[in-house]
Amino acid sequence: MCIRDRSNSDLQNADRFKDLEENAERKIKEITTRYQNELKELEDRKNKEIERLKEQHQQEIERLRNELNTEKENALKQLEQQKSKEISDTQNSVSYTHLRAHETGRNLVCRLLLEKK
Repeated sequence: MCIRDRSNSDLQNADRFKDLEENAERKIKEITTRYQNELKELEDRKNKEIERLKEQHQQEIERLRNELNTEKENALKQLEQQKSKEISDTQNSVSYTHLRAHETGRNLVCRLLLEKK
């Protein structure tokens, strides 16, 4: 082989090597871009899931607050009803003097007889 053939062969090999190197770089860029896109997509999904869970927890907190408020209101109503009943029970009772004011002659005789004993 002559020197000229050898240098042509070396040039062809260098060109092939350069092509291989460019192809490798292009594939690395493609893979890197694809990986970055997948990573971004996963990050977006994660953020959406976090937002969904936050919303779900906020709704649950609101539901529990409403439930608690309802229970408090019911308990207050029951206390008010119980207090009203106690007040009405004490309002229905009358004093001994008041009862004596309404005695009839017959009741008076019975009471006096009972008091003697």
